[in-house]
Amino acid sequence: MFPGFELVTTTIYNVLDRFVEMYGADAVIPVHRTDIGNLATSSTQLEPELFRAMALKGAEVLLRTASGGFNADDIRMTSLYNKVYSVIVNNAVSPDNPRFLDDPGGGAGGTEILGPRGESLAKASSKFEQDVVARLPLASYRATHQIPDFHLALYQPVFDRFQPRQAPGLFNRYLPTDLKDAKRYLDEKNNWR
Repeated sequence: MFPGFELVTTTIYNVLDRFVEMYGADAVIPVHRTDIGNLATSSTQLEPELFRAMALKGAEVLLRTASGGFNADDIRMTSLYNKVYSVIVNNAVSPDNPRFLDDPGGGAGGTEILGPRGESLAKASSKFEQDVVARLPLASYRATHQIPDFHLALYQPVFDRFQPRQAPGLFNRYLPTDLKDAKRYLDEKNNWR
């Protein structure tokens, strides 16, 4: 992803077998059933299959985070395609705060709450800290809501043949020592050469 180096981040995918062994398969894509709705969380961007899986498991509200930018259409389409509420929380500009960049990458702000038709229910009006609040009518939503209905039999053969760029669990076998070592290691394990 980055020229000359790769981030060393431990994600569920990078330690998948061990994660499942420790927490069970259901914990890979958790949906939390609460009094205020069935919630799922992620900081992942532009991965619609993840959010479809959350919706199929009963998620009603997807709580997403970003740190310096995101694709607003990704959030809106996630709500629309899966008929769920989505909340995107991005960092705000934090002037004179020595621990944070004033505006990392020019992508601060944009926090928003979207409804199940992709409509904006509330949105930050600037890139500075502020409350973004909307009432989600979950009782009426639940009266008509259904999990997404899609024709998996059409797509399953393609998914079954798909080879990801790197296999899951690579960091179970070897933990890179630095960013350059991570680049070397992941390049060696690249299935898309």
